[in-house]
Amino acid sequence: MVHCAQTTVAAADHGHGHKAENDDVAARHEKSRLSAVFTVIFSGNCLFDLVRVSTGFALLSDGYQVGVLSLVNVCFTRLYGDQFTSAMATRIGNSLFIGCIIGQIGFGYVCDRVGRKVGLMLTTLLVILGAALCAGAYGHNGSIEGLFWALTVYRGILGVGVGGEYPCSSASASEAADEVMPGRRGMLFVFVTNFVIDCGFVLSALFPLILGLAGASYEVIWRTSFAFGVLPPLSVMYFRFKMDNSEIFQQNSVKKNVPYTLIMRRYWKYLLGTGGSWFFYNFIFLPIWHLCRNDHQSGH
Repeated sequence: MVHCAQTTVAAADHGHGHKAENDDVAARHEKSRLSAVFTVIFSGNCLFDLVRVSTGFALLSDGYQVGVLSLVNVCFTRLYGDQFTSAMATRIGNSLFIGCIIGQIGFGYVCDRVGRKVGLMLTTLLVILGAALCAGAYGHNGSIEGLFWALTVYRGILGVGVGGEYPCSSASASEAADEVMPGRRGMLFVFVTNFVIDCGFVLSALFPLILGLAGASYEVIWRTSFAFGVLPPLSVMYFRFKMDNSEIFQQNSVKKNVPYTLIMRRYWKYLLGTGGSWFFYNFIFLPIWHLCRNDHQSGH
């Protein structure tokens, strides 16, 4: 009888242990699923639940940061006149794009070798820091030229964060989208990336305009417009901190001895198609944006 009781207790303990193990596996799976949902929403794309589309904040912020300088330049022209030269306007504008190139290359390496989450956290911090520095920029002893040089440096810092968002946000959201909506990742991913960026451009035109209609001074408009760019990345900071790297990345990432030749041989068509589509998008968009910016600066 004693032996029977011991056997029963052992079986019960084994059953409880097995149940606890199953519960732990289920909890990890649920955490991974929720992390995938938050990654898709807050990495820069807009997928949620099976039918709804929700605003993606990260690439929205990137579009805003690129576009807001156009109307900010109008404020500089009105405030500082001939002191805001065409050469200085070009430096401030180009510093963001130089930073973007550095960020895209650098964080492309980081998010592949270290992890998506680390890349996303660092780019978020850089965007917040760069936007905040731009909003509070001043020249030494009130120097106007010093102000513009400070903005050149700060926009460069911002550009590194903005550029880094592209590989980190796009890669992590693409992987997570396959967990949230299997089989529809490609179509929805292509739709929401450029669409969200373009929404940021629209917002960058509307926000300074609303401030102007409200009667704000030119200095308040340009500083507040830069400061507003802090809010989108700041609002997703917590969610990015709680994210996990996607299951696809954890299972398939190659951090040493990457077979680049094999990758190019197998995926060159996809790389060419993706790179080509982005090339044509930027080839069409960037000249239009520069033309609009120059028109604003000239007062037309």
